[in-house]
Amino acid sequence: MNTKKTKPAIVFLGTPALAADILEYILLEQLADVKALWTNPPTRSARGTGSGSALPSASPSPSPSSVALLGRAYNIPLRETVNIDSKEIEYLKHLNVDFGLIVAYGSLLPSKFFEIPSEG
Repeated sequence: MNTKKTKPAIVFLGTPALAADILEYILLEQLADVKALWTNPPTRSARGTGSGSALPSASPSPSPSSVALLGRAYNIPLRETVNIDSKEIEYLKHLNVDFGLIVAYGSLLPSKFFEIPSEG
């Protein structure tokens, strides 16, 4: 009798540090085979650019999300987008995943997205 459990194949959607912490736990504990990540694109920080600053207003470079940084460190395919459009849906279809885990992604997802993973 084969009692070895196989890890579920998943996609992970998240953006802030909290989501990255959860993703890192999944990766370190080898709880799932993470096939791809979705996160919001890099953003510019508004910190220190207020009108009360005596410094010249330099435009900071965009910063990747915490999930993007972690995904790059683990070499997980990364999708940085606000809109899950038909192109993203087609990409998900080809991954053949069991389920998607969403933790503070920050964007609305179309109902079609939830119909693709075999377990939801």
